[in-house]
Amino acid sequence: MKLLVGLGNPGRAYQETRHNLGFQVIDLFARDNGIPISKKKFNAQFGSGRFESENVLILKPSTYMNRSGIAVSAFVDFYRLGPDDLVVSHDDVDLPLGRIRLRRGGGDGGHKGVRSVIEWTGSADFTRLRMGVGRPEGLESVEHFVLQPFRKDERAAALSLAEQGARALEVLLVKGRAAAMNEFNPA
Repeated sequence: MKLLVGLGNPGRAYQETRHNLGFQVIDLFARDNGIPISKKKFNAQFGSGRFESENVLILKPSTYMNRSGIAVSAFVDFYRLGPDDLVVSHDDVDLPLGRIRLRRGGGDGGHKGVRSVIEWTGSADFTRLRMGVGRPEGLESVEHFVLQPFRKDERAAALSLAEQGARALEVLLVKGRAAAMNEFNPA
């Protein structure tokens, strides 16, 4: 079983923000594969189903970004999953808007949601689907930047990025991490 997690913040106020790109990817994956995210448990919305030959759990923590690990660790513990079973999709200011980077392990890169997952699960060896949202211009803080909606001129690129992220999850599940990295990581 694979646990596919999208990081984001619950509520309408955050729905279209850069920080909710992880939620958007998970929502698209779920929609495209007929897996409703309609159940609630362990401080999260989730759904379960099959994709190809793989059982999948799709998770959106309701704990807000900085406490995402609480919900993720509860699912990891309850279903007795290891780091190889966990895939976390999230925004990344260190990548330009529209760029994807899929990898296993590493640090949190300053992302407080990823930091929370690492702290609560006790492992950094899970797969991350990092989606570039770009860096703020001028003196704007990163925290303020990621909590803002995409600008009008960025919305098409953001939607395309979310669609690519959902497709990357599909390739990851069918062909494995190496094949997905070869297809989606920039050269």
